[in-house]
Amino acid sequence: MAVSASIGIASCCGADCNAEDLLRNADIAMYYAKRSHGRERLRFFSSDMLKGVEESWRLQNDFRDAIRRRELVLQYQPMMDLASGEIRSVEALVRWRRPDGTLRSPADFIPAAEETGMIAEVGEWVLRNACFQSAEWRRAGCAPLSMAVNVSAYQLIRPDFYETVQRALSDASLPPRSLTLELTESTLMENAETTLRVLRLLSESGVGICIDDFGTGYSSLAYLQNDVFDSLKIDRGFVSGISDHGGASLIGGIISLAHGMGMSVTGEGVESPEQLEALRAQRCDQIQGFLISKPLFAEDFCAYREVTAGPIAGPVRVGDSRGRVVEMSGKASLISA
Repeated sequence: MAVSASIGIASCCGADCNAEDLLRNADIAMYYAKRSHGRERLRFFSSDMLKGVEESWRLQNDFRDAIRRRELVLQYQPMMDLASGEIRSVEALVRWRRPDGTLRSPADFIPAAEETGMIAEVGEWVLRNACFQSAEWRRAGCAPLSMAVNVSAYQLIRPDFYETVQRALSDASLPPRSLTLELTESTLMENAETTLRVLRLLSESGVGICIDDFGTGYSSLAYLQNDVFDSLKIDRGFVSGISDHGGASLIGGIISLAHGMGMSVTGEGVESPEQLEALRAQRCDQIQGFLISKPLFAEDFCAYREVTAGPIAGPVRVGDSRGRVVEMSGKASLISA
């Protein structure tokens, strides 16, 4: 087994120098060496690091309070099938609703959840609530949908993760095929052997497995040889550059590779009709993005489904549950050739 090290270095001199501060500063520098530069690196302590760590600690404490006060909420972003124009899938997205009503994105607090060890608790909460919401929509007649839920490496290494997923489905009375778990490439590469074993069990039970943000992580194609993956998502960075020189060819290559291995493909971050048509030309299967809909709260989703259930000539304005007016694009205007 190979052993590596991350090193933090601190120095001090004069009357204000003491061993406690020196060790603290070296520890902070080591933390930055691990977080910012990966393994087998070293960093020298600077005063800016102390400010950053203090902000991180403050965020972690605030996030603990948010868990206790139940400030986490879910929004759901629809995905549209390009062949039929139907909304067949949604992705559950966790948000932190602050006491003043503002929403913080996962990028603001997921690192804090990982550093405090609460990510597994948060992940299970998202999974269970997304499954129960999917079941509620089915009872309300909002058409059976596939619910996509993001999964972190911290969840996958837990010995009870498979049972956690099966229990969430069973408690919500959902069939396994109604759930898709989304994992980034970097997540897949963490403890790859254990991860693939758990994913294979889940896939065999009927749960969908999707590679999220494809092309932005380690991009090792070796794991694609495993038959556990049934779909992948092309990162929004590629979609935004689809009109650039070589952009369409790159996306076309990814889609051909995925289709050749029996996987469907979703283009993320679609914001214009031009991007939609370019993805259609490359035989992309689904799209997700603001062109279809911004993330919606659960109570607004059935209204959105009613609006997009049939041909509509243009944008539609719909009042949401909080009295705001939301503009949603009509299906016919999006799927017309």
